[in-house]
Amino acid sequence: MSPAGGSIDRGYSSKGDVLMTIENRIISTLQSALHAGSLEPGNRIDSPYLISSLDGRLVDCNSIFCDLVARDDLQGTHFRERCPTEELEGFTNEIFESIEGLGFSKSRQPLLGYDGKVHDMSFERQLIGISGHAFVLTSGNVERFDIGKISRQTNRKIFLFKNKSSTQH
Repeated sequence: MSPAGGSIDRGYSSKGDVLMTIENRIISTLQSALHAGSLEPGNRIDSPYLISSLDGRLVDCNSIFCDLVARDDLQGTHFRERCPTEELEGFTNEIFESIEGLGFSKSRQPLLGYDGKVHDMSFERQLIGISGHAFVLTSGNVERFDIGKISRQTNRKIFLFKNKSSTQH
């Protein structure tokens, strides 16, 4: 119980543990703002975003993200499916484990499309609350389009194209 007589609002991690007290959410929000820097007012979303559960399942995304990965029916897919190489899966797994404690992360990594294309992306991930539940909001910025491909013959290794610097899709 809080001093005012109400209960302390607690969230739970994907493992069922207490995720964040209200005090830790405030600290996390302040850390997120410090890492993200100043923000300009927005009136439209023109970059890819997705919302995931804490266990990595996609809950929602916009059409820009669907276009990048060349697939529309993504709801319920797990990041392990969307990051089919061991290196990307391991990296993304670390991010999801750390986001519960840190509340925010920035990364730059390849995004793999279901059509085999590879895009160079910068991501910001933030722990958000929606209707009293914790989710991970991921927004992306395409640094370069179509920089490589995935080979199905070599255990899904990524092959990058030399001198491919397209920033338009």
